[in-house]
Amino acid sequence: MMSLRWQPFIPSPHLVARMCVTCICSVIIVLRPVASLGGPYLFLILTVKELVFPPSTSPSAQIEASVVNMSGALFGLGWSNLGLVCATYAARRYGVDSDAPRVIRAIFLLMLGLFTGLARSWLPRLTFASRAAGLMSAFLLTTDSDSTKWQYTNFTQLLFVCVIASTSSLVVSFGARIFVPAGGYAKDSINALGLLKDLVHLATTRTIDPPISELTRPSSPTLTVTNHPVPTQPAQSIEALQRKCLEASLALHTSYAYSAFELRVGRVPISLIKPLLTTIGRVREELAWGIVHATQSQPQHEDQLSKEELELLATLDDPSRSCADSIEDSISALQCAIGLCYGFHVPGCVCLSKKPDSIESGVTGHEKKTHPKPRTGRSAELSKLCVSNIHVERARLADVQVVLRKQLDSVVKEMNDAHMFKVQRSGSKSREGSYPLECRRDESS
Repeated sequence: MMSLRWQPFIPSPHLVARMCVTCICSVIIVLRPVASLGGPYLFLILTVKELVFPPSTSPSAQIEASVVNMSGALFGLGWSNLGLVCATYAARRYGVDSDAPRVIRAIFLLMLGLFTGLARSWLPRLTFASRAAGLMSAFLLTTDSDSTKWQYTNFTQLLFVCVIASTSSLVVSFGARIFVPAGGYAKDSINALGLLKDLVHLATTRTIDPPISELTRPSSPTLTVTNHPVPTQPAQSIEALQRKCLEASLALHTSYAYSAFELRVGRVPISLIKPLLTTIGRVREELAWGIVHATQSQPQHEDQLSKEELELLATLDDPSRSCADSIEDSISALQCAIGLCYGFHVPGCVCLSKKPDSIESGVTGHEKKTHPKPRTGRSAELSKLCVSNIHVERARLADVQVVLRKQLDSVVKEMNDAHMFKVQRSGSKSREGSYPLECRRDESS
């Protein structure tokens, strides 16, 4: 029997912003002193707000939209009023009932439609601006065709409508910035680093753990047993994660281009983390190039490697695993630092959560008990702790790399010596086998 549960409805910030702008515009419309400023076009405030000045939670994007779309509205108002002036002059000269005023209005309306269409084709960003120009001309050039006098209210009333709609959306976007942290390049970098960390973990568990342990377990029960069991993963999990990393890495360039011109209040400029563009891309390429699937490497090991060589390669498991863990911890520390600098709450961003023993060197016992939570990331105490964590993880990664390099050099040297010994033995056996044959030839001759 199915149990029906009411899920709590949490509106998105964009929906809340639209509702707030609608309420503000509705209140302005019903105010009696405002009726004279908007005239018969006062009801268009809601229409213009929805079609030309939609609200956004990003102040920088809203400022850009307000300037560009207001420019389109001013162009439409100016062009339409120029057509009205020409039509009024024709009505005075040829009469109100003549076809000249209507033809002039139609020509101006068609030309404006041509201009706005060319603008949208040339630059899609001008879509809302061209829509504003077309909306202004549609209401000005298709009404009041019997007038022989141009009035300035034809310009000011619709201008008031556009100003109210634009200002309401702009004010709400600035208010939304207080409650909704901006996204942009910093947040996208944190997400891309999270994908890289998942890819490192998954590639390590599928590449290091299964092949050697599975190959040596039946023949040598005394070998090192894997302490990190590999979770069952779908067959396409690595490929899907690689595609996500590729998409996130490519999207960082566009995100940085937008964030470079974003209106932001803070002490750390966004340009300081621009090198992450190349770093994330390079790490992703190295992971994509270096991943070797365990299922594909098993036949090769069985054909070319002996049991002694497999046992020798098994000694690389622990240093490789330690290096991968250090890389993951370093990525987590970098995520925490970026979130701290740019005001983002990174889930699980507690500097002492993973390696308390490593961080203890720079933190006293009293500080360990009372370290602040991630939500108080702007405090100087957490800043020092985060910086200390980054330095410790960097030193730990360097030490693990040295250990892995030494072990790898030792394994390569021993395997080369064993291979050279096999070659020398095979050569000596071939020479011993050829010596009796030569003796028989001499005796027969």
